[in-house]
Amino acid sequence: MKNTLRRYLPSLFTLLLIALGAAMPWLSAAVQDAQIGKLQEDMDLNTVSLTLLQNEGLEQSLRIASSEYVNIPWSSGTALTEEQALQTAVETLDVMYSFGLLQKKGMQVLSKVGMTAEPCLMVAEDGGSALVWNCRWADEDTAFCTITVDDASGKAVQLHLSTLAETVDASSSQTMGGLTIYSTKAIENCWVLLDIWASFLQHYYGATLTTVTELEYFPNGGANFLLDLEFYGDDTAQICSLSLEIYPDEVRFNF
Repeated sequence: MKNTLRRYLPSLFTLLLIALGAAMPWLSAAVQDAQIGKLQEDMDLNTVSLTLLQNEGLEQSLRIASSEYVNIPWSSGTALTEEQALQTAVETLDVMYSFGLLQKKGMQVLSKVGMTAEPCLMVAEDGGSALVWNCRWADEDTAFCTITVDDASGKAVQLHLSTLAETVDASSSQTMGGLTIYSTKAIENCWVLLDIWASFLQHYYGATLTTVTELEYFPNGGANFLLDLEFYGDDTAQICSLSLEIYPDEVRFNF
């Protein structure tokens, strides 16, 4: 048995070397891919960190919120504490209520449900980022309100109010020959509410509304508008194009 093993041992060793040699290109490629992946991950994180440090202000945060972005949970330092972020969101609701954009019963509902605030990093496709707080009022069954607060400026950059906001009345539409015909009253209701929102946004941001574009009217009586807000700073003006969606049971700004 020993003689037989000794006889085949050189052959087995040779086969092992051949197999190892054949596998070397694959092993080398796998190691190289892993190194490239780690390098790419480091570069992406460094790009996000660098962009964050070069934050261009509220206008950048509004633009990122209005774009295709991803949310990354944030556990590092923030300018606002959780308590300050929630207080900022509450103050925003108070201003909206003073403009008639919130129902009194809505404010009463919010005072009875739980509030949470979580920091996260919004990262746009172009690498731009904004550190924000997602503030929510919700119970076990319903999310009543979501306000996204910019950590640097303390201003809301997104608003979503369900069943609490002053909304348009649901109004029936007619479809004739594939064309949807909306009632004059439904359209008027949308523009009345839009006018109030425009006043609130200009006051809240200290900006000027320059253009309103009608994007779409919904069969249930709602509408989607695009608002161009002009911001001033350092002797320059910047335009942010932000959406406002008005439905019979909810309102979305920049969502």
